[in-house]
Amino acid sequence: MRGWPAVIVYLWDVRTLGGTARGVTDDEEQARLAASAWMLTTGVSGRVERAAPLTGGAWLTDGYRRLGSGWSARLRSGRVTWVAFREPANLERAS
Repeated sequence: MRGWPAVIVYLWDVRTLGGTARGVTDDEEQARLAASAWMLTTGVSGRVERAAPLTGGAWLTDGYRRLGSGWSARLRSGRVTWVAFREPANLERAS
């Protein structure tokens, strides 16, 4: 419907020593906090990206459209540092 705000979520994922941790939230700060917590325990690198839920008919599908902007993180000297990024949007589904 016209005039309604778009639904935006924040996908976060962290590459860990044993695999990947990931999640989704509607709050940018909470996404970075969750990713930071994982990075401080077992993480190597992390990423938070803005996304929009994919919808079909009246039902939500199991994916998101990444919007191409967000933050990447590195763990340096026991601290998580975030750097903003903007790249062409990945239109593939991501869970």
